[in-house]
Amino acid sequence: MRVSTWTQMRMSWSRAILIVTAALLAWQFVARIDADSVTATELAQLATAMKPDDIVMYTTTDCPYCAEARVWLSANNFAFTECDAQVSARCARELEELEADGVPLLVVRGAALTAGFDIEDLAAALR
Repeated sequence: MRVSTWTQMRMSWSRAILIVTAALLAWQFVARIDADSVTATELAQLATAMKPDDIVMYTTTDCPYCAEARVWLSANNFAFTECDAQVSARCARELEELEADGVPLLVVRGAALTAGFDIEDLAAALR
């Protein structure tokens, strides 16, 4: 069975369009990741603009994720206020009022992030 020249050309164009479309989608995906990622320079700029009351981190004494967040924030020169719900009744009450799913819970300029510690979420809230 012989395929006509027209059919061959149509198949070639279809493949070319498919390849170009796939390449464009891949490029947009990579560009979006790069646009969303936080650079060390941006982190430094965000950190210098912070006051201790801009970031409140609700923690508990035994939480290993809280310890990791504390170390990261300190190592990257972010000023923050820590509120340990196991040590302070006020902190425990505030954490309950925020209806948090867990700790660490960061509240950035009055807006609670999702429980846990995510650098991208923090940077987005500080921008």
